[in-house]
Amino acid sequence: MNRTIFRSILLTSVLIMIFSLAATLLVVNSNFEKSEEDRLRAEIKVLKDAVEDGGLDYLTSLQVPDFRITWIGAGGEVLFDDSVDAGELGDHSDRQEVRMAQLYGYGSSRRYSSTLSTKTIYAAGRLDDGSVIRVSMTQSSILLQFLTLIPSMIIVFIISALVAVVVSKKLSDRIIRPLNNLDLDRPLGNDTYEELSPLLVKIDGQQKEIAFRIRELEARRKEFAEITGNMSEAFILINAEESIISMNNAANRLFGVGEEAIGKSILTLERELSFINAINRAQGGIRSEQRYSRNGQEYSLVISPIMEGDKLLGSCLIFLNITEKAHAEDLRREFSANVSHELKTPLQTILASAELLSAGVVKKEDEKEFLDRIHNEASRLVSLINDCISISELDEDAPMHSEEVSVKTIVSEVEESLQEAASKRGIKVNSDVDELTLRCVPHLFYEIIYNLVDNAIRYNKPDGSIDISLKKRSEGIVLKVSDTGIGIPQESLERIFERFYRVDKSHSRASGGTGLGLSIVKHAVLYHGGTISAASELGKWTEVTATFPLSLQA
Repeated sequence: MNRTIFRSILLTSVLIMIFSLAATLLVVNSNFEKSEEDRLRAEIKVLKDAVEDGGLDYLTSLQVPDFRITWIGAGGEVLFDDSVDAGELGDHSDRQEVRMAQLYGYGSSRRYSSTLSTKTIYAAGRLDDGSVIRVSMTQSSILLQFLTLIPSMIIVFIISALVAVVVSKKLSDRIIRPLNNLDLDRPLGNDTYEELSPLLVKIDGQQKEIAFRIRELEARRKEFAEITGNMSEAFILINAEESIISMNNAANRLFGVGEEAIGKSILTLERELSFINAINRAQGGIRSEQRYSRNGQEYSLVISPIMEGDKLLGSCLIFLNITEKAHAEDLRREFSANVSHELKTPLQTILASAELLSAGVVKKEDEKEFLDRIHNEASRLVSLINDCISISELDEDAPMHSEEVSVKTIVSEVEESLQEAASKRGIKVNSDVDELTLRCVPHLFYEIIYNLVDNAIRYNKPDGSIDISLKKRSEGIVLKVSDTGIGIPQESLERIFERFYRVDKSHSRASGGTGLGLSIVKHAVLYHGGTISAASELGKWTEVTATFPLSLQA
């Protein structure tokens, strides 16, 4: 802008200088011509009186180098000319100045010679006898005068141009300085040109509107960031060019990236073919949903296009973690398969024994053995069904009725229930239980202790021992059941709480186990907010520890 103003001022100055020089030349030339004409008029007046007195002798004696004097008779013939022989000149009665002098006593005219580029001024006065005395002078044309002044004018023009440049620069700086010093943060606080006031008022209004919009957008951005940032699901927004424009914390953790991912292609995070195809479908305006695996986790990936009319703005990616759901489905399938298998074996035994008894092929003395086998297998079925019902109840995670119970009472009931089984194998059961009252689900707490002690009896050595300890510690209420049994291999310790997992399947079935006891224990402990673990030395001992929160104490 400064350069534009500078050029405008400089151009205007130069044009004004050129116009001024031309106008000055014209005015000077006009004044010069007028002064010359006045001079000729004065000369005519003098010559008239002198010629009246001295006649031709006076004219012949005159020596006037600046003027040309001509005496013209009343008929138009030339009587005298101081520059040319009078006989060579023709009739002058048609000359404008001569006619005017004869009519009015004085006349003047100007004639231009294009050949000589000169202009001649004529002045004529009438004498008493009707003759006319004429004086003329020749001067250069204005163009010729201009040409003769060119060197001087160039010098003057250069000097004037330099002055104009300096003045234009200062003027442009002075004009632009208030504009450069405008404080657009406070438009109405500027002291500047009055003509800028409407503009500054408009800028102030627009700034207030922009500031309001920015605050509103920032509030929405923060709200959006808060919502997406606290989502447990990974959330990614991409534009129509597949560049990432937003990622929440869960997405950053999922892909192991940070803010540097913003602006990059979504394909820099994942190049798996099914993922690319899903992105392409979304960018084509088609919603898609598929399974996605990463970092050992299972996700349901939902990709939805974001449209504005028929125009695609981008896509939204949501990763729903379904690892637990998928694991639960796998457990349910495994559980169903295992239950079917576990039910099939005793049912086949019962069916086969019943068919043999019905067919009468069993000897009378062997009938009791077959009936005992049917009874044992039926008991296994009932135990298995009861355990399945318990597992189902715990899987549903439905609220159960809690009561205040004495742990000593529960331990005593368990000891009493399993006393016969322990005595048959010569196993001694010892207990060391604090006087504690817990607010818990009584039958679940009973199941925990019963199954742990029952397992300790089943997998113990003959004439072994079992120790039951339930103490209040700083870390919580700790239940320990240890035995002197066959022990558990180290590689199986992490799996013994799985459903239907057996370290030794033949021994487990022989002992009447269902394979669900420790799984029920684990779920019951978790229901009460506790943790469970096992330690063992193969062939020597096993100890199971369950720790409950102190908040269970009534």
